[in-house]
Amino acid sequence: MGVQLHEDQYGVFAVDVTIASVGAANVGQQTYAAIPGLRAGDFAQVSFAGVPPAGLGIGSVRVTAAGTLQVGWINPTAAPIVPGSTSILVYWFRAERAGINQPLV
Repeated sequence: MGVQLHEDQYGVFAVDVTIASVGAANVGQQTYAAIPGLRAGDFAQVSFAGVPPAGLGIGSVRVTAAGTLQVGWINPTAAPIVPGSTSILVYWFRAERAGINQPLV
């Protein structure tokens, strides 16, 4: 067994967040700081750890800086949604290979 360099990394963890009100037929962007382990440039995706709030969907997800996650919450309904606190699962991937345009094999 030897040393492996430039090995891609990935993981998943749960985090408690508070989702602000999302207006009717709207997308609300919300930023969450102090998310441990995330680095700028990581790929991230989220899902609800339990039952999602009625009518609320997940749109865009991105890591904007180290430890900072931005989520676009989608409300396609005709009324505002006030979800409050919930747990989400954050899936992350970090490409460690040299160069950003390396093909995945």
